[in-house]
Amino acid sequence: RTGNKLLGFLHALEKARKTGRIVGIVIDDSWALPVITTFFMSIQDGDVDEWKHQMEKTFCIKLLTREELPKYTDVVRRSAKDIFIYTGDSDDDLEEYIEFQTYHIRNLFRHYNNGEGVNSEKK
Repeated sequence: RTGNKLLGFLHALEKARKTGRIVGIVIDDSWALPVITTFFMSIQDGDVDEWKHQMEKTFCIKLLTREELPKYTDVVRRSAKDIFIYTGDSDDDLEEYIEFQTYHIRNLFRHYNNGEGVNSEKK
């Protein structure tokens, strides 16, 4: 399941790029963050604000709390299943897709966990 969730995260980034949107993740209710922070980008020294800033900067996403969500009016919600099975359009440029996905996979591996810090579930 972990690989599927990582693939779903990458699909969400791709769909957002293609539609001109930004991926928003509700921190308290995310299937993606526990997987990402277990293997990559753990929260160092309990500094959630710095971690949040780094995640947003690295992946061009917006991390939200449930309390912040009502401020956003043009929200498109997708289930994990819908995101996972996203395949794009048949006329998509394969080289562009590979470049985009490779960029984000490299970002993940630039921030692999070395045993320090905690994941988003504070484990």
